Amino acid sequence: MSGCGCSKETPCEDKKSQQENHPSIAEASNSKNCDNTPSCCGEEEEEKSSSPCCNTSNSCEDTAQSCCGSDPKENLSTEDVLKNSHYMSEYLVPKMDCSAEEQMVRMALSSIDGVQKLIFDLPNRSLKVLHNQKDENITTKLEALGFGAKLVKTETYISNQQAKQTSTYTIPKMDCSAEEQMVRMALADIEAVKGLTFDLPNRKLKVFHNEGSQQITAKLEGLGFGAK
Repeated sequence: MSGCGCSKETPCEDKKSQQENHPSIAEASNSKNCDNTPSCCGEEEEEKSSSPCCNTSNSCEDTAQSCCGSDPKENLSTEDVLKNSHYMSEYLVPKMDCSAEEQMVRMALSSIDGVQKLIFDLPNRSLKVLHNQKDENITTKLEALGFGAKLVKTETYISNQQAKQTSTYTIPKMDCSAEEQMVRMALADIEAVKGLTFDLPNRKLKVFHNEGSQQITAKLEGLGFGAK
């Protein structure tokens, strides 16, 4: 028993005993919660520190280990990314919909040297990973987070900036991912094609290429989607 009237090990139990033996003390203590009252022996719970740049009112933010650190991969120049990235893997991540989970993904992949850049689409819960070699560790790391990550596709990455020309096509019968995939396959063997940008809602396709526009048009017309 310490001089302040409570046991260092069990201050709350001693207060309860006093309340049972002295009803007047119990009545005065009813409005107070022992757990929320600082210990009379000075063992107060250490206050949690908060970072001024984090939104503590958002419960999702509280799950992030860091919301202020910068990702060293984001400091890479565009030229470095284009030079070093040979593949682009697209993932669907159903449980990734806020900045805290984005930060957890960044931290999980930061240790993989081959990863050059991450492109997040939080509203659609998707992630694109630009990397310089095929690496199963990327999928393994994402799956371990428990966000339900699934690999949609991995394809050779060629930047649009390497193309000299851009051709825009209207394709009336292209309005879903299956038809998009058919277009990709049709143009995959044309070396001049450097990149494709799809606008499915408006049924449009941009082809970034160096030459061979006639061959591109012929391939698209052969699909029967009404490409023009």
